[in-house]
Amino acid sequence: MFAIVIVLGMVVLTRIGLQSNLLAVIALATLLVSTAPFFLPTRYTMTRRGMIQQRARVVRDRPWSSIRRVSAGPGAMLLSPYRVPSWLERHRGLIVMFDGANRAEVLETARRLVADAAATATVARSAQRPLQPELAAHTQRSGG
Repeated sequence: MFAIVIVLGMVVLTRIGLQSNLLAVIALATLLVSTAPFFLPTRYTMTRRGMIQQRARVVRDRPWSSIRRVSAGPGAMLLSPYRVPSWLERHRGLIVMFDGANRAEVLETARRLVADAAATATVARSAQRPLQPELAAHTQRSGG
């Protein structure tokens, strides 16, 4: 409720300060879009294939094979596509709010599924390689 009052207050200040209905509407749209994650209900589904985030009509699906690291804070975890922390992970990763879920159980399950996906990918990559490397030697021709 407090956030809604702040958003509307900013719109009113924009209308009064700039004396423009158009800029007030643009301010309202910008503030609503940028704060939508806080107002819209979000549903998370953890499957064997990946993590699914549903908010309004937007669905983000991240397969476990694309996740390289799981980081946890007190109220959320970050499923990152990077092995080491990066400034891009907040935009390319998936932030999962615990919101009443059993934090320890969710973290343990996510870490296990990421590790299983990594192990499966390693086995798949090694199965694609030939067992014996090709022995074709590169010959060097000398002029003369």
